[in-house]
Amino acid sequence: MGIAITEVLFVHLFNWLHFPSAFVILSSKMVYTQGFLLLSGIGLYYSYVKNSDTVGFYCRRIKRMWLPYMLMALPFVLIFMFLRDDITIIKAIGWITSIGYFFPGETQYCNMWYIAVSLLYYALFPLMFHFIFSNKNGIWFRYALLIIVSISITIAVYLYMPTYYHLVSIGLPKQTMFIVGIGIGYLCYRKMKVNLMVLIVTTLSLYLLFYSLRHSNVLYAQYASMTEKLFTIPIICLVLFKIKPYVSYLFNCLQWMGKYTLEIYVLHLMIKHLLFLLDVNGILMAFVSIISSIILAPYVNRITNNLTTRTMQLLGVRI
Repeated sequence: MGIAITEVLFVHLFNWLHFPSAFVILSSKMVYTQGFLLLSGIGLYYSYVKNSDTVGFYCRRIKRMWLPYMLMALPFVLIFMFLRDDITIIKAIGWITSIGYFFPGETQYCNMWYIAVSLLYYALFPLMFHFIFSNKNGIWFRYALLIIVSISITIAVYLYMPTYYHLVSIGLPKQTMFIVGIGIGYLCYRKMKVNLMVLIVTTLSLYLLFYSLRHSNVLYAQYASMTEKLFTIPIICLVLFKIKPYVSYLFNCLQWMGKYTLEIYVLHLMIKHLLFLLDVNGILMAFVSIISSIILAPYVNRITNNLTTRTMQLLGVRI
């Protein structure tokens, strides 16, 4: 996660400062947001297979992501409502809860897409898990069927709701990466052997197919990027494992960034929007947003953890 959030920061920095597109493309080649969802799928499989209490699973997701996000978003959105007159109550709720991403026509300022998409996949995960693994026979058939359904939903929205697809395209196609992560989690947890050559050839073939067609359709470009990450993420992990003894400081920094991924992600976007409303732009806006989010992240994490713990206790929820 540390590499992914670092890439996100660099991509946003280059975008905000209007760097040539090559800088943006190169800075998103390793893990990036597709990696977020892939790793989430792996992590959730491990978590759920060890403790299949569905209610507890949902409570942990609320405590670890949704409540902390809302606690971070609330003060910013209240300030935004004070500074601008076009943020209605509906838009504010959409922003604070993140679900505004799914209703972009009404809440166009509320695009915390990663939070919204992650929460949706978290909500669906127990259903996916039981659908795939309820019976030992036909696991891979049901798994492949789920991937086909996810891709079909994306294609259907793209073809029949093109305007809506354009507004949610940053997150919708990436659902496939989350499902791929579930499959990888299953293989790793069960320590199952796979034919590495078949896996490489299949993935490479898909990547070359999508890459060759990327200019003809935006969907091909999305899937080319996702299959690319299936190569880059294992390579990055292997390289980090090999060089860890020699660059422990770098490794520790990435671990630290990964620990506070949620806070850094939310804060740097919220602070950026606040500075924009205050007519602070350019280099100052970009660097203040990113640096301040990194500095504030551990303190905000401590505050939100305390508040979420107390909230869950008041509700009588034990995790």
